[in-house]
Amino acid sequence: MCFLYRDLKNIKKLALKLRAGCRIKRAKSLLSSWLIISFFIYTTNIQAQLWSVDGLKIQSIADGLMIQVNELNLDTDEFSISSIRYMCPQSKQLFPVHQCSSGQIEFTYQGIGYNYQLDGWLDIQHGRWHFSLRNKAHTLELEIDSQNQNEFKLRINQMKISEITEIMKESTELDLTQVNAVISAEFSINLDKENLISGDYKVQALNWESKTSEYIVAGADLQGKLQVKQKQDGLDLSINASISNGEALFKDIYVRLDETPMVVESQTHFDNDLMPLNTRTNIKVQEVLSVVLQALNVEKGPYTIDYDITDLSRFYQGFLASYFEIMGVNDLEVEGRLQGQLRTEGEHLSSLSAQFEETYAVIESKKIEVNNLNAHVNWQSSGDWQSSRFQWDALLLAGMPISKSSMELLSVNQQLEIKKGTEIPLFDGSLIINQLQLKDIFQPQIAIQFDAEVRPISLQLITEKMNWPVMQGSIAGTIPGMKKQGSTITFDGSLQINVFDGKMLVKHLSIERLFGIAPVIAADVSFKQLNLQQITSTYDFGEITGVINGYVNELRITNWKVDRLDSYIESTKLKGIAQKISQKAIDNISSIGGIQGALSRSFLRFFDSFRYKKIGLGCKLRNSICEMRGLNTTKNSYYLIEGRGVPSINIIGYRKFIDWEIFLDRLLNANF
Repeated sequence: MCFLYRDLKNIKKLALKLRAGCRIKRAKSLLSSWLIISFFIYTTNIQAQLWSVDGLKIQSIADGLMIQVNELNLDTDEFSISSIRYMCPQSKQLFPVHQCSSGQIEFTYQGIGYNYQLDGWLDIQHGRWHFSLRNKAHTLELEIDSQNQNEFKLRINQMKISEITEIMKESTELDLTQVNAVISAEFSINLDKENLISGDYKVQALNWESKTSEYIVAGADLQGKLQVKQKQDGLDLSINASISNGEALFKDIYVRLDETPMVVESQTHFDNDLMPLNTRTNIKVQEVLSVVLQALNVEKGPYTIDYDITDLSRFYQGFLASYFEIMGVNDLEVEGRLQGQLRTEGEHLSSLSAQFEETYAVIESKKIEVNNLNAHVNWQSSGDWQSSRFQWDALLLAGMPISKSSMELLSVNQQLEIKKGTEIPLFDGSLIINQLQLKDIFQPQIAIQFDAEVRPISLQLITEKMNWPVMQGSIAGTIPGMKKQGSTITFDGSLQINVFDGKMLVKHLSIERLFGIAPVIAADVSFKQLNLQQITSTYDFGEITGVINGYVNELRITNWKVDRLDSYIESTKLKGIAQKISQKAIDNISSIGGIQGALSRSFLRFFDSFRYKKIGLGCKLRNSICEMRGLNTTKNSYYLIEGRGVPSINIIGYRKFIDWEIFLDRLLNANF
C-alpha cells in the first residue's frame, strides 16, 4: 500500500485548494488523478478566482449525451487537463438532474491518458450529487457523495500488483517488478478530519524474490487494517497485518508461514514532507515469540529490538532448524525461554542483553548438553564493562561432564574476561581459571591470555566416559596461553600433564573445529618416567614393571581417530624399580612382530614372569600403515625386548610394516 502513503499530503492540498479557489499543485499519484475527476462534480460549489474552458462541445448521441472539452485550466499555469470526453449512453438530461449509468470519462493529465467508468447522479439545482468511478477492469473504484464533500470511498478489487506498477511507473520510484500478488481493500479517505485514511485490506498469493535470491516470499497471505491520521506536525500511519500461508527464505533461514502464523502491528510518524521519522513495529507469533522494533529515526536510528522467545522449542523448529541443518546439526533439541534487547547505532550493534530461563539443550551427535541453564548476558560496544552470569545444573562439552556450577564474566566492545579463580568442576576434579582474557572477539584472529590449572582428574572416569580403554591414575597440570584463528585453536607454550606417576609434555598443540564437523587435533608429545605397571594393567596387556620414556611426534587425530604419528617408547632403568615382564605380556608383544604363542610352545611356559634389560617399540604411521622399529633396528629386524638373567628372553620383530588397525587391535586387545 506504499502508493497510498507517498502522496497523501499532495492529495489533501489539492482538494483544499480546489475548495478555496487557490492554486492547485500537481498531484502525482493514482488518487490524485481520481481527485481531478471530482472537479466536475465540485463545479457547482466552487467559487474559483479564475478558470477557463476551451473548446466546449455538448451533443446528443443515440439515447445519450456526450460532452467534450479541449482544455480546462484553473489558474492557467498551475493546473490543466485536456482532451476531456464524457459520455452518458442512457441520459440526455443535464438540468435540473443529470443521472448516468455505465458512463465513460476520458482525459489527459501531464501527458498521461486516463479512462474510467462512471455511475451516479448530479442535482445541479440543489447542489447534491453521488458518483462512483471505476477503471475498465473494475479493480479500482472511487465513490464520492455531496453529503460529505471531503470524504471518498476507495475500493480495490482483486487488483494485481502489475496493474499498480503500470499505473505508478510515472509517479513514483517504488520498484514493484519483483512482486506478484493480488490486492483487495476498502478505504475511507476524509480530507476534513483527523482520520485521513482508514480501512481494511487483503493481500493474497504474495510472491517476492530479491535480486540476489537471498530473500524469498512465496504464496503468503496478509490481511489487516490501515489508518492514517493527520497531525499538526505530519501524519501517523498505523498498519496491522495477519500473515498466514506460504513460506519464506531469509538467507539460510527457512520459515513455513502456515506453521508459524504471525501478527505484525506497526506505527510510523511522518513529517509534513512525508519523511518517516519514529516507528514502532510489534511482531507476534502466538505462544512462541514477541518482537518490538523501535526507531527514533527510520533512516538513521538508533534501532531498539526487544524480544521475548517464550517457547525455544517451537521457535527453533519454526525459524532456526533449517539453518542448523545447513551447519550439519540435525539433532538439536532445545527447551526454555529467552528474552532480551538489541540496540544498534548506524549499521552496528551497540548493545545486547539476553536472559535464559530454565533452558535445556542437547546435540547428541556432538556430545553437547546443558541442563537448566539460567543466565543473564550483557554487552555493549563502548563505555563501562558489563557483567554476565551463567549457572547450570549439568553441562556436557565434547563428552566432558561439568557438574552444577556457575561462571561470571565481564565484557565490553571486543574484550571479554572471566572472573579470576573461577572453578569449573570436571569429573572428580576441576579446572581452575586463573586468567582468561579475550580480545578482538569479533575478528578472525582472537587474542587470548589463558592461565589455568587442572586439579587431579581420574583417568578411569575420563576413559570410561569417552569409551576408551579404562586407564588408571590421574591427570593434572597447567594449561598455557592459547590463541584462535578462524576455526583453529593453537597453544603458545607447552601443556604439562602429570599422569601414570610420570610427566607428559604436549607441544605445538592445535585444535581445528573442536565442536564442528571432523575435528582435528595435532601435537608433539613427550613423556618421562611413566609407570609401566599402571599402563599395562589399564589394557589388560599383561603386567610389565619399570618405567619408560618416549615421544609421539607429528600426532594428528581426525574425527577422534589417529591418522598420523611418529612414536617411540623405551624403558629406562631406575634404582629400586624392578624390570619384569609377565608371560602374557611377552606373548602380546611377540604378536606385534608376527609371532603368536611363542612361549606356550616351549618349557618357558612354566615361568610366570621374566626379567628384562630393555624394551623398545616405535611406529611411524602414514596412510594407515605403521612402519615398525625397536632396539638395534636393522634392515630386516628389530629387537622389541632384550632379555636379562636366566632364562633370558629376547623378542625380535621381522615384520617392518603392519596395518594400523591390526596393530591397534594387537596392542589393545588382550584376548587374541
